[in-house]
Amino acid sequence: MFKLYLGLTYFLIFELLLLAIGILVIIFYHKIIWERKRKRDQAVKTLTSNIISHIYSNNKKFTLNLPIELQEPNLLLQVVESINKKILDSYWIQIRNSIVKKYLISNARIWTKSNFWNRRSFAARTFSIHCETIDEDSIIYLLQDSIQLIRIQAVKAAIKFKSKKTINELINQMSIEKRFSKYIYRDALIKGDEKIYQIIKDRLLTEKNEKIIMVCLDLLTTQIDTNVFSVAKKHIHSDNLELKLTAIRAIANYPTYESENILYSIYNDKDWQARAIVAKSLAIWHSTDSIPVLEKLLFDDKWWVKLNAGLTLSKIGEAGKKILRAQSKDSKAYVVAKYVLSLG
Repeated sequence: MFKLYLGLTYFLIFELLLLAIGILVIIFYHKIIWERKRKRDQAVKTLTSNIISHIYSNNKKFTLNLPIELQEPNLLLQVVESINKKILDSYWIQIRNSIVKKYLISNARIWTKSNFWNRRSFAARTFSIHCETIDEDSIIYLLQDSIQLIRIQAVKAAIKFKSKKTINELINQMSIEKRFSKYIYRDALIKGDEKIYQIIKDRLLTEKNEKIIMVCLDLLTTQIDTNVFSVAKKHIHSDNLELKLTAIRAIANYPTYESENILYSIYNDKDWQARAIVAKSLAIWHSTDSIPVLEKLLFDDKWWVKLNAGLTLSKIGEAGKKILRAQSKDSKAYVVAKYVLSLG
C-alpha cells in the first residue's frame, strides 16, 4: 500500500512538473511572439513616418532599401496601404510604385491562382495599387474569384485598364453579382471616361442577354443618346421588372417630347414601382401638361406612388399645389397632399 501511495505521489509530482514546464513554454512562446510583433510594429511605424516625412521634404531622392523585417510581403503591403489612405502626392505615387515593383508584384503574380484565399487577396490588393499590362489576365481571373472580398479588390485594379476585354468582364461580373454588391462595379464604371462609356454603349447595342442589357442601361443613365434611347424603348413593357424599371429611368433621363409622351403612356403600368418612377420623373419637365396624369397617380393605392405624384405636383408650381390644396379630408389623397404642402 505504501509503495502504491509513493508511486501516485511521484506520478502527481511528474504531472505537475510537466504542467509547469508547459505553462513556462507557453509564456515564453507568447513573449517571443509579442516581442517580434512589437519590433515589427515599431519598424512599420518608423518606416511609415520616414516615408511620409521624406515626401514632404525638399529632398526628392529616396533610397529604396528596406530592412529585412519589412521585406515580408503582407507587412509591407500594410505600410503601403496605410500611407496610400493619407497621401496621394505624385512623389508618393512614384515611391509607392517602386516599392510594389521591387518587393510585392512578383508575389502577387505568383499568388493570383493560389489555393489560399488570403494570398489571392494579397494579389488583388497589390494590383489595385499598381499593375502593369501583363497583369490584365491575372486581374480578370481575380474578378471571377469565389470570394466576394477578392472580387471587390480586383475591381479597383481592373478599371485602370480601360480595355474592351476588361470592361466587358466588369459588366459580366456586375450582371451576376447580388443587388448591393453591384454598386462596387457601378461606382467604378460610371466614373470612367468617354472611352469606357463607348465600350459600354457598343456592348448594349449588340447584347441579347437581359441582365447585361439592364447593367448597360443603368451605367448609361447619364450618357443617353438616340441609340441608347431606342434600346430602352424596347424594354419598357418587359416581364423582367428590374429591366423595365431601368429602361424607364433611362428614358426619363433623356428629356425630349417623345420620352415625355412615353411616360404618359405607361403611367398606369401594372407594377407600382414603374408608376412611382413615372410620377417622380415627370418633375424633370415641370410641365402643366403632366397635371392630369399626376392627379390620377395622386389617388394610387400605393403610398410611394402617391407621394412621388404629390412631390412632382408641388415642384410644377402653383397649378400643381392647387390640386393638392383641393383635396378634402375624405379624399384618398388628403394625407399625402397635406404632407407635401407642409414641406413648403
